[in-house]
Parts: sequence; C-alpha cells; structure tokens
Amino acid sequence: MSIEYKVIGRNIRSARKAKKMTQEAVAEAIDMSPQHFGKVERGDRTINLQRLGQLSVLLDVPLESLVTGCVVADD
Repeated sequence: MSIEYKVIGRNIRSARKAKKMTQEAVAEAIDMSPQHFGKVERGDRTINLQRLGQLSVLLDVPLESLVTGCVVADD
C-alpha cells in the first residue's frame, strides 16, 4: 500500500480555493514557509498528520476529505 501525496495536495488545493485563501495566507496560518506549502500542494513534499489536522481546522473541512483517494494498493 502506498500514499499518493499528489492526491493529498490536490485535495488541499481544492479546499484552500473553496475558502478563497492564498497559499501564502494558509502557509502563514500554519507556520510553514510559502515555498514548502506550495510543494505540499504539488505533492512534491510529504505532510504529517499534525499539519493535516491544522489544515482541516483552518480550511473548515473534515480531515478525511484531505486524504480521500490517497491510498493505493500495491500490486
């Protein structure tokens, strides 16, 4: 089983845009550099559960919605 961080990034981006927030505003609110946050949204960097929880609260979405579809079964 593997985790697709690109899917998590797309889910985060979608929730952020629905809240009409910039990457910079979200990054500042969770004490992350805008550059690192951009990489998270692109799926180039991993994100831990604590940060996902912060994003869930900030963006007012269930944590589950940020990770929906990210687990892929290995063949």
